[in-house]
Amino acid sequence: MMKLLCVYCSSSRELDPKYYEAGAAIGRGLAERGWGLIYGGGNAGTMGKVARGVHAAGGYVLGVIPEFMNVRELA
Repeated sequence: MMKLLCVYCSSSRELDPKYYEAGAAIGRGLAERGWGLIYGGGNAGTMGKVARGVHAAGGYVLGVIPEFMNVRELA
């Protein structure tokens, strides 16, 4: 059975770049250790970086986002 971690964190595009770098590193680390990701579905901020990090390392990613948020945020 696949291990999954749920992450819901900042979707801000106005943080110090070190937080985005950390998010991407966490995502890569999860995938490298065999963990998949369930997250808030957004493309922006640290949450998006974690998801892209998992995906880039070949991991499983599932985004969950309410329909009304598709207008506000890039899903």
